Amino acid sequence: MSQGFYELLAALSSEDNGIRSQAEDKYASINGEQKLQVLLPAIADGGLSDTQRLLGKVIFCKYFENGSRRCAFEKNNHSTVG
Repeated sequence: MSQGFYELLAALSSEDNGIRSQAEDKYASINGEQKLQVLLPAIADGGLSDTQRLLGKVIFCKYFENGSRRCAFEKNNHSTVG
């Protein structure tokens, strides 16, 4: 599923509203456990574009968003992916 998920990350960052909308629907259909299993490797995968990795980070943070509305990555002052 990782390769398919990486393609999904690319589609989620598309400038084409139709492509992005379809990707959002597909992402919404993935269960939470599967999302986690592919998000962490995506964030760490140096073979992906910075845009894809950053989007993976944002999605990961939203998944674990807490009351402070800040992600652990932000709390540790990581300003770049990787």
